[in-house]
Amino acid sequence: MNNIKIILSLLFILPFSGCRQIFGDGKQPELIVQAPSESSHIIVTSPVHGSIWEKGDIIKIKWIAPRIEKIKIELYRKSDFKFTIAGDAENDGMYEWTIPNDLPISNHYLFKVSNQSDADIFQYSGRFAVQ
Repeated sequence: MNNIKIILSLLFILPFSGCRQIFGDGKQPELIVQAPSESSHIIVTSPVHGSIWEKGDIIKIKWIAPRIEKIKIELYRKSDFKFTIAGDAENDGMYEWTIPNDLPISNHYLFKVSNQSDADIFQYSGRFAVQ
């Protein structure tokens, strides 16, 4: 009966804590991902995932990107590049874009906001719909 209690306890505890915390291995966990330096990141704050827009609406694309001079904004549908919205925009944290009337309806659009001078520095917006 005691063995069953121990096994049930481990089955309950392991998913929440992990083996190392219970049994230990004497090592410190390795750092897997390093945080980007403050000068080399972009945070897209709008549009958020699940936003729904209509053709002709004006979307305010918003981001935070300290110490980056120029921003590039591109439209994607899923992972497919559609077109560049702004290739050399000022980094003022916001860009207004009018959805073209000929843009196909989809639930899978997103913006890629990147550093105009370093394409490796970018972030995607939340996925949004155009009806």
